[in-house]
Amino acid sequence: MKKNNHTRLLTFLVAASCFLPLACYHNVYNHIDVVRDVIVHISIPPAAITLSDIELGTGTTNYNLDSFLKNDYFDLGQGYQISQLTKATVSSCVITIDNTTPANNIANFSSCTATIYTDINSAIQNATKDGIPDEPASGLTFTNLPGSDLKGYLLNNGSQATTYHYSIRGNLRRPLTDTLKCVITLVIDLHFDKAERLKVAWTPLK
Repeated sequence: MKKNNHTRLLTFLVAASCFLPLACYHNVYNHIDVVRDVIVHISIPPAAITLSDIELGTGTTNYNLDSFLKNDYFDLGQGYQISQLTKATVSSCVITIDNTTPANNIANFSSCTATIYTDINSAIQNATKDGIPDEPASGLTFTNLPGSDLKGYLLNNGSQATTYHYSIRGNLRRPLTDTLKCVITLVIDLHFDKAERLKVAWTPLK
């Protein structure tokens, strides 16, 4: 009988330069899925009303995904390698403001976009939310997610990404009078083919 195995690991935190891994191991018949929660901290400074989409805040961080895979999946018997990645998709994207006030919150935005690109693929991928209600709130779920395979942003012609760039864009229906401390939580599904994975033995990092 074939079985499904689920193992919760550590938390992956991206805060400009701070990381803690969080992942879920999922073995489904002929492939392996690793679910990565990516948490990005971005500050948005005070800004005037905008009638067009503008960049409001940015963040950049460095991360070695291959090292994470080799270190944190040793207990599975054989570690992953970035070279075995077959697909990567964003399944969820949420923005939360940690310091909302009645005058500065999600309702200041009429639309909002979270963007990502890497040092090996500069074509920007967007998660967007249009028609944001004019109602005070501290959180927002993006309804339009990147629909394409993002593998090329993590691995491209044998080279893996090491620098990740993020930003928040949007239209403001009311000015921001204070700096907003925003947290973007992305859920990224990494897909690995089991047959390819079993050909590669885990090698300890030096």
